[in-house]
Amino acid sequence: MPQSADHLYKARNNASFAAELDPNCDTKTGWALVALFYSALHYVESLCAEAGVHHEDHGEITDHIFSTPDLRPISRDYRELSTLGWNARYKPVRYGAKELEDAKHSHEAIKTRIERLLPKALMEPVAPARPMAQPSAIAAKYAPDQPKPFPDKPRST
Repeated sequence: MPQSADHLYKARNNASFAAELDPNCDTKTGWALVALFYSALHYVESLCAEAGVHHEDHGEITDHIFSTPDLRPISRDYRELSTLGWNARYKPVRYGAKELEDAKHSHEAIKTRIERLLPKALMEPVAPARPMAQPSAIAAKYAPDQPKPFPDKPRST
């Protein structure tokens, strides 16, 4: 299982990637939104991993956020990033500077909340403590599962 430091490393890299994308190109803005969502996801997972909790899918993470008192304050921001990222991937929506700014604010709120809850020792920017799993191992483990829709989100047909 990934450790908290592994998730923090991934969260920071996703946020850095989002910052490098040209906000004047709607396609790149869309991918920046996706990267900000995954950064937020890994921030949440870093806190969960610290507590020995690991999730199998997006639905479990979302349920955990909404049902955990310490995480409930970020639930709206997480849902907003989730929706923006999902729509950027699957809907023919063009996003611009306003949506990106809103997403950055949501991301920052999540990052700040998680960093306050994590032990201070984890806040040092370091590489993962051990090599992360190879993509082929992950793909083999999770390939049979179908993605589950988020609550309140209609399935696309």
